[in-house]
Amino acid sequence: LIDQVRRVGSLRSELPALVRKLLADSLPVEDMDALADAVAATGQGRVPLAEFAESVKQAGGATHVDVVQLQRAIQLAKELEQAHQSLTRGRHGLGRSRLGLVLAPNALSRGLAAFPYNPFQIPVVVDGSGEAAALAHGLLEGQLREAAEGYQLIRRAELELNNPTEALLKEAELKKLSWHDLSPEERRMSAPLLLVGNSEAFSDRSLAELLDSDHPLKILLLADAGTDLATTIGGDLAAARSGMGLLGLGHRG
Repeated sequence: LIDQVRRVGSLRSELPALVRKLLADSLPVEDMDALADAVAATGQGRVPLAEFAESVKQAGGATHVDVVQLQRAIQLAKELEQAHQSLTRGRHGLGRSRLGLVLAPNALSRGLAAFPYNPFQIPVVVDGSGEAAALAHGLLEGQLREAAEGYQLIRRAELELNNPTEALLKEAELKKLSWHDLSPEERRMSAPLLLVGNSEAFSDRSLAELLDSDHPLKILLLADAGTDLATTIGGDLAAARSGMGLLGLGHRG
């Protein structure tokens, strides 16, 4: 998160400078006589840019602005401003969360679902369908899509600053950027999702599907309070948890 904020913040300050440069480059500095006449005709003090441009035109100078690049730079500057605001403050003033949380249903999670009477400062979803693993998978897909869009914006801005011609050619390609197209470092920086529940909330199949993916997902398997795994009564439950533990070991990355 810190790295992404730094990169967005740096680009956020550089794009307005590019906009100013594109506007300044439109002045006919190679024709100083026309420029001097335009300044003299405009008068003293601060004047609107449109009025000054008209004076340059009347003095015989030509003002040409690359409107296409200027539009791209302005749009990127606006998007970077929004991205920086989302990363550092967000809707509730907390900035972007460092992880998401999915709670499988039980008595405790039902109580924690009563907003705003819970201790969380991160996005939390309490599963009410009994399919917590599938829900977590879907939420994580959306979470990673948003992360990819953030890095897509960074790459578009960097290209616009360093190679505007290539930025125009690669614009459509960059808009298709997915989480799998990110660099290993960028994927490592993506916020993970934590799935929490007990053994009854997950099946071996649902857990195996999650563990087989390379997504940043963490699973916390909780023991039920008061359950004695050493007893004969709890033997089946103990075997199930043991099996889930072996399943996790078998899918270690």
